[in-house]
Amino acid sequence: MKHVLLAAALGCVAAAQPLQAQTPTPPSRQVINSWLVGTEALLGRQPNLAMGNPGYWAAGLHVAHRNLWQESDADYSTTFTVGLRGGFGSLTGDFRYPILGNTRLWGLNPYAAADGRYFGGWFGVWVGKLGYYRELEAVRFVPQLRVRGGRLDSWHAQLDYAHDLTGLGNPSARLGAGRGFGSEGQFRLLVGVAFPTSSYDSEAAQVFGQAYVALGGAWSISAYYQPPFRTGQSPTQGTLQLACSF
Repeated sequence: MKHVLLAAALGCVAAAQPLQAQTPTPPSRQVINSWLVGTEALLGRQPNLAMGNPGYWAAGLHVAHRNLWQESDADYSTTFTVGLRGGFGSLTGDFRYPILGNTRLWGLNPYAAADGRYFGGWFGVWVGKLGYYRELEAVRFVPQLRVRGGRLDSWHAQLDYAHDLTGLGNPSARLGAGRGFGSEGQFRLLVGVAFPTSSYDSEAAQVFGQAYVALGGAWSISAYYQPPFRTGQSPTQGTLQLACSF
């Protein structure tokens, strides 16, 4: 009788093993790798009677690699990005300082960024011959920073300096708040205050607006504009970006 019971028990165990093997274990994290390639343009003007009312323009290319981490038990993802931006341009206007005699601009911008559900950070540098006017001269190095709090698909705030292609021109420290719509903020608006590197004391702060739109699929476009408070007397700047991920 004991042998019969033992044989029956072993048979049940053997029959249960295939059922266990057929039950898949869900992965704890899904990692998706992608590349981003983009092009950018910048226009700006820095009125200054001593320098001759100079302006500047720049164009650039942007390449980045992204890792998107999607946790199996979460309804959001975290993106880690490492990228390199390169740009060239020119200072324009009637310059009266020899140090700005060479009006050609160029720069490289390596950076790393992480964006989660409620927080995001971006750290990098601009190196090259940059159109930076604090001491009425171009410089070789400008740090880059961006910090975000809040969800991209809802209300959020952002603090940044020399962000995107603006680091090649006359970078501003910007503090803004905005609203995102759609999945992970496919459409976003940001407005706030910009503090230009060089400006008249009475106009040290200016307003700005920025819009981002995902065009469906892999394409996206972003536009930024910082209008002058007084025509001909305060800095102005605008950028346009077009990017594709694959």
